[in-house]
Amino acid sequence: MRVRHDGAKAPRRPGVWEGHVVGRDAVPGAVVVGAGSAGLAAAAQLRGAGFDVTVLEQGAQPGHRWLNRYDSLRLNTVRAFSGLPGLPIPRSSGTWPRAVEFAEYLSRYAEHHGLRVRTGHTVVCVERGDARTGARWSVVVDGPVGEPLPADVVVVATGWAASPFTPDWPGIASYPRPLVHADAYRRPDSFAGQRVLVVGSGNSGSEIAVELLDTAAEVTISVRTPPLLIPSGRLGAALQYAGSVSWWLPESMKDSATLRTHRSHYADLAAHGLAPPGEGAFSRFRDSYAAPTAERGFAEALRNGRLRVVAAVEGFAGERVLLADGTTVTPDIVVVATGYRPAFVDLVGGLGVLDPSGRPLAWAAPLPGAEGLFLTGEPSLRGDLLAHGIGARRIRRALRGRSVRPTTNDVSIATPRGEGR
Repeated sequence: MRVRHDGAKAPRRPGVWEGHVVGRDAVPGAVVVGAGSAGLAAAAQLRGAGFDVTVLEQGAQPGHRWLNRYDSLRLNTVRAFSGLPGLPIPRSSGTWPRAVEFAEYLSRYAEHHGLRVRTGHTVVCVERGDARTGARWSVVVDGPVGEPLPADVVVVATGWAASPFTPDWPGIASYPRPLVHADAYRRPDSFAGQRVLVVGSGNSGSEIAVELLDTAAEVTISVRTPPLLIPSGRLGAALQYAGSVSWWLPESMKDSATLRTHRSHYADLAAHGLAPPGEGAFSRFRDSYAAPTAERGFAEALRNGRLRVVAAVEGFAGERVLLADGTTVTPDIVVVATGYRPAFVDLVGGLGVLDPSGRPLAWAAPLPGAEGLFLTGEPSLRGDLLAHGIGARRIRRALRGRSVRPTTNDVSIATPRGEGR
């Protein structure tokens, strides 16, 4: 079902996705895990290549997670770089589409490509197939299916940001005041009159902190790693277009360019408590998949003193939050914007397709000893959504027997996970 901007459910073409049992006599040639952007793009490419595809989604509709984020959320990549292969995002969404508009777009995408999406199905793990089914793989599902689904091709499209992550700080278990992850934040009115500490200066943390300034009594942001800021608005869009044509420059040059952009616009923020970033976007991304922070009012809030920066959180002691510089703060509520973690270890951890850190040995490409299994949803400094479309095409090429260049830790394909600590 599609969701209109007013929140009402709009009519949809029947038979595109349902939350009912997949027929047990129907053995799909391919199973895609996850009906987000990466999963739908992969499913469309597989269907176009002649595969019988079933997409399994734990939520109520394709792209449901985009409907469960804060109301003001917009994409950090321009519309032109955010659509998936075969269907552009409508021009009516503007340069920076809203999250709810992108969720609606994903629903339309599933309909447009005639994808069979089964909602309400949580995949537990992927196992190797057996002689009984004759299929390469078996997808273990918790949902109406009721038994494992055999498939010759499985695409795990849960990406690098599958579930909210909160650090296990000392004392957090006994912290008596409200503490919520940014994933559960919706709108600022419920924080009216409160002293709020936002932990993390990535995209979600910085945007939520700025939004809270209009309702909260006080907003403080805790920064561990100083963010590398990039402009949004018209300048930000222009920079993204410029970056798309200079992508193949040496990494050192691109690192220097991102640092120069930050310094030319935000060097004065050091006087307001925000230290300059220590490395360029590409070096930082390679190590942590941490992306630049799109600046949407954050710098101005620091300059006018409405938003105060404090040191990194080290732990909790009663109602006090302990900071790395030895000081403490006592907020009424803590918003934890420390990002997300992947689900790959749970889903495919026993198949030998991950490195020791839990990263795929290859994104959207053949994996050693695992014919027919693909992991996709890769983060990318070019834009996650652009990379998801590229990844889907790579999978199709691989299944046709055409060569695909490995992308283990390749930052050239590898946007923003969007969070920082």
